Amino acid sequence: MNRLLHNLLHILCAIVAAVTTLVAMAACSDDAAPTAPEADVLEVKVAVVLPLSDETGARWRRVADLVQDHLARAQQGRERQVRLSIEWYDETTNSMATLGPQLADRDDIAAVIGPRSASRADTLAYACMVGHVPLFFPAITSEEVVRRYASYGFLWSLTETDVTQCELLLLKAQASDLKNIALLAPDDLYGRTFYNWFAFQATELGLNPVDVKIYTPDNRDATIADFMQTNCDVMICAPESRSDLEAVLRAYNRRYGDELLPPALFLTDAALTAGLLHIDNSDVLIEGLAACPDPTTGFSIYYAQRFDGDSPLPGEAQLYDALMLTTLAAADCRARDENPYSGDYLTAALRRLTVPESNRAASLTWTEAGMAAALDRIERADYRPLTGASGSLAFDEDNYTSILQTIYTEWFQVGGKLYTTGYRSSAGNHRVSSSVAAWNWKKTIEQSIEDKPTGIVYPARQTTWAVLVAPATGWENYRFQANVLDMYQLLRSRGFDDDHIILIAEDDLANNPRNPNPGTVYTEAWGQDVYADVHIDYAPTSLTPDDLADILTGQAGFRLPEVVHAGPQDNVLVFWCGHGVEGRLVWTDDSGSQGSRGLTPQRLRAALDRMAKANAYRKMLWIVEACHAGSVTEAVEGYPGVMAIASSGAQESSKATGWDKTYGTYMSNVFVRTLMRELRRSPAIDFRTLYYDLSRGTMASHIQMNNAALFDNLYLSTIEEFITP
Repeated sequence: MNRLLHNLLHILCAIVAAVTTLVAMAACSDDAAPTAPEADVLEVKVAVVLPLSDETGARWRRVADLVQDHLARAQQGRERQVRLSIEWYDETTNSMATLGPQLADRDDIAAVIGPRSASRADTLAYACMVGHVPLFFPAITSEEVVRRYASYGFLWSLTETDVTQCELLLLKAQASDLKNIALLAPDDLYGRTFYNWFAFQATELGLNPVDVKIYTPDNRDATIADFMQTNCDVMICAPESRSDLEAVLRAYNRRYGDELLPPALFLTDAALTAGLLHIDNSDVLIEGLAACPDPTTGFSIYYAQRFDGDSPLPGEAQLYDALMLTTLAAADCRARDENPYSGDYLTAALRRLTVPESNRAASLTWTEAGMAAALDRIERADYRPLTGASGSLAFDEDNYTSILQTIYTEWFQVGGKLYTTGYRSSAGNHRVSSSVAAWNWKKTIEQSIEDKPTGIVYPARQTTWAVLVAPATGWENYRFQANVLDMYQLLRSRGFDDDHIILIAEDDLANNPRNPNPGTVYTEAWGQDVYADVHIDYAPTSLTPDDLADILTGQAGFRLPEVVHAGPQDNVLVFWCGHGVEGRLVWTDDSGSQGSRGLTPQRLRAALDRMAKANAYRKMLWIVEACHAGSVTEAVEGYPGVMAIASSGAQESSKATGWDKTYGTYMSNVFVRTLMRELRRSPAIDFRTLYYDLSRGTMASHIQMNNAALFDNLYLSTIEEFITP
């Protein structure tokens, strides 16, 4: 980080020398340069989908005018030219479900740029993926949207995801020696990145994540008011809309307006585009980060001169670069006699332009002279690294989806005035692969496991029982049921009979109208059909969470004919895959009387009390895949012979994986996919090795092993005794 800032300051000296040239460019750029009438002109039409009806609409349009002006001037006198044509669509008034397929189906649209909203971007991206139309995200920072489409070869995200921004906000707190951190975010695709990564990154950085709250439109004000009571040093808030931002500032002023030392309030980049500058927040100090042009490009200086002292908002420099890259890629297609309106050809050209050779220095491309030089090199198939208005235009070499580095400006506002104080960049310090479209993050904190006996003497094992629970229903929860069916298949392959497996799953996938392969369920495309010969005992919608205790303690009856009949010489495995919130594993859809209760720590302890009293197990192992799983599995502490392995800590989320465009959903969870791979590869793996394999294979959450000290020596005991009958 310090090296980056040092380099930036060093290069800023060179920028000052270039200001005169940039000012001259701005001063003489009011008159558009005409295209020579004899030139052979290729028109490249691009659809731009952004908010146009608010105050940012005029700013998007003037950036586009700037690109067109620079392109025209860069090509003066050239025999073969490329002209940029733009169709504008207001994302706030157009349905992406309708507009997306229309644009993707047209053969006169070379590329699509936008939108700004993450939920709209998700819908538009699906249409562009199906239509093989290159799509640029100038300002989408949702990790989930980018990751979902990263491997399909059509998406170009010009800003790093908010995994980076979340990290930098936490580093900002760390640098100020502020340890106790809380997060407030909306329950949508934008807020979800912060929600998914906040607690994990805070823990990795040695901070204390004391609270994580997400809100919906229905409970927003109550959740924000509750959040303001949190005892912490820093409140990180991610309001995406202006109304949400105003609600946060009102609540913060109401709670802390008269205090001399209130908790610091850090806002994410969305605050600037949500109208922060137009909101009266008295004298409260507000701080934050926002993606900005790399100061070494000089774009911000030129922009201020051209547009009466304005600074570019997040996304404006990226819009410039998206338009420029599309034009240069079309020129490259033309030089190769390829059709730039073929998404495959244009995508191939973009890849040639954006993956730099390491032995060549990057060239400043966004200026008129830079564009002219780039066009000359393209004619010679001489590809060199490009630097656009936003910075280096180098993309990850695995998926060609995400920009490798984004520069963020640190800003603060007080008394209605905005100030900037410096720049930050992650520089990829925590990445464990070159692909920044993946959400890999170097994990440094792992649980300490002791190599010593527990003092517990177990009788010889007779048999093992398994209770497999997929409490979530519906196609969007495909992965949970698929993972539980996968565990069922593993147990059957190792000799379990159905009489010793209690399987709880809704059975609404195999014959679902959305299933592209009726009668089957997979955890990955073209894998094993995990639905084959499955015997399901109960649907979760026919049970309540309290029924689970009866099933585990063998309380058979008319409603519960299939139960566990385990005794003091039998092991019991409980494998749970579903949703979770802090303090509860969600049951079914979390609505109504069933869902609102869920499996809480209190219910889990009550079930364990009954089982211990009835001598209903020799050893018991709970494996839980859910967000906030550790907040429930900690309830096993203190019960001899019981251990829980949780996919996430109390404040952390657990991650899905394997999104498939044909199925339109995630097919697995990272934790379970790692677990199943290890169990199939090494069924006799000891628990200590299994923990480390799970920890290293499960990114963005910390695997928890609860009550290990009262379970067994994890160096010597193996999971085989729970997956063998």
